[in-house]
Amino acid sequence: MFKAIITMEGLERQFDSEFQVVDHLLPLLQRAHMERYQPGVLLTRGRNALTDFFNVAAGVPRDLARLLRDARRGKTRVDLDLKRLDQFGKQLDGTIDRATMGILTASLVIGSSIVMTVQGGPRVFDVPLYTMLGLGGYLIAFCTSVWIVFGIWRSSK
Repeated sequence: MFKAIITMEGLERQFDSEFQVVDHLLPLLQRAHMERYQPGVLLTRGRNALTDFFNVAAGVPRDLARLLRDARRGKTRVDLDLKRLDQFGKQLDGTIDRATMGILTASLVIGSSIVMTVQGGPRVFDVPLYTMLGLGGYLIAFCTSVWIVFGIWRSSK
C-alpha cells in the first residue's frame, strides 16, 4: 500500500506540483483509525479473546488428565525422526571438513609467501631451497583448493 501511495505521489507531482496526496488521504486514515479503535469495537474484540482463552483454559485439565491416564496405561507414544538429524550431522561434518581444509590452504599460501621472501640460504641445483619450498607450498595449496571446489561442485548436484 505504501509503495502504491509513493508511486501516486510521484505521478501527481509530475502533473500537478500543488496537489498533495497525503492531505487527501489523512481524513480517510483518521476515520479508519477511529472506526477500528472505538470503545465498543475494542470491547467486542477483548470479549472474544477472553472467551477463546477461557475455552482453551477450561480444556487444559481434561487434556492433562487424558495424557496422564494414557501414560499410566503405557499408551503414550512419542515419535522421533532422527533420520533428518543424522543427515544434518553428516552435512555439518562435511562443512567443517571443507572449512578446515580452506583454513589450512590459506595458511599454506601465507606460509609459502613468507618463505619465498627469505633471502640467501642453501641452494639445490642453483635454486634457493626456500624458493623451492615456497613453490611446493603454492602447488599443494592449489591442489587442495581444486579439491575443495570440486567437492563443493559435486555435492551441489
